[in-house]
Amino acid sequence: MFENPALHDLISINDSIFLESSSDFIVVHGQEPRSIKLVDSEASTCIPNISFVQGPANFIPSPDDRIHNFCWSTIVGKEVKVDSSKFQLLRSFPTPLDIVVNVMLSNRHSVTINLHVDYKISSSSPNFLLQQKDPIAQLHNAIIIDGQSIGNSVAVESVREWQQSHLSDIFSNLESYSTLKKTANDCGLEIWSICLTGQSLSHDLKHSLTSESVLTEELRSEMNEIKQRKELKLLEQVEKIEAVEAEIQLKRMKIEADDQLDKDMHGVKLAALKRRAEVEVFEEKTAIERTKMKDEMVLHLLEKVKAMDVDMTQLLSSSKGAEYLNIHKRALHS
Repeated sequence: MFENPALHDLISINDSIFLESSSDFIVVHGQEPRSIKLVDSEASTCIPNISFVQGPANFIPSPDDRIHNFCWSTIVGKEVKVDSSKFQLLRSFPTPLDIVVNVMLSNRHSVTINLHVDYKISSSSPNFLLQQKDPIAQLHNAIIIDGQSIGNSVAVESVREWQQSHLSDIFSNLESYSTLKKTANDCGLEIWSICLTGQSLSHDLKHSLTSESVLTEELRSEMNEIKQRKELKLLEQVEKIEAVEAEIQLKRMKIEADDQLDKDMHGVKLAALKRRAEVEVFEEKTAIERTKMKDEMVLHLLEKVKAMDVDMTQLLSSSKGAEYLNIHKRALHS
């Protein structure tokens, strides 16, 4: 085309708009409506003077088309900064957004949380984006509101080191951010996920937890010392009881040994008495037998003397006869 001053005010050459994939699209304002399939949607729409062009495509606008320029804020730490740069290309896949929020807890202490938010263009209503001046700033305000609501329900005990997982579960639960979800839906966005990536305590809260930790450690140390003293005292008592029980057991064993010794000695004495009685009986029987034998022998002697026609009266009454008999008796005794 050549510029004709009678027909044209200006002719310029511009680059076409390259949409790499199906997740890329642009918003086109034109004189005539176009029927374009919405992003990630099976249905087609016809919006007067507005078209959503989805890739992959190499789009060349007509002279009457105007590509919509977006100007959204950026978030740096806790601050929302207005970005003067403009962009035309939108992407429907999740886009990261890192936000730092100061949250007041139920005990008036504060904790600074770092949130990682993934959002994407809603497939059902991308045209809502055209009605919002700055969706990112609105999302930031919504997160501040929801964060404060969550903080009111969080006690300082949940911030302790041993409950970090519990704190993460609270701030990483997408259902806790009702205001954020509603604001995103009104802006034509969808919150894909939210995650707590870090937190830092305020100076007062950190000092309070440190003091409490020191006090807890001192109490724990004191309790351990008391427990050790009790255990030592209990050990001493157990040792004393064991010593007493050992002494009692020793005395019991001594008594039992003495009783057994007495029984054994009694048995020995009874056996000795029994043997002595048997000996005495035996000796008595022996003496009787011996006396009987002596008497029989004397009687036999006398019978022999009598058989010799000796006068027994004269023999026994005479001194020589008595001496004779005594000699024979001693012989018998020997």
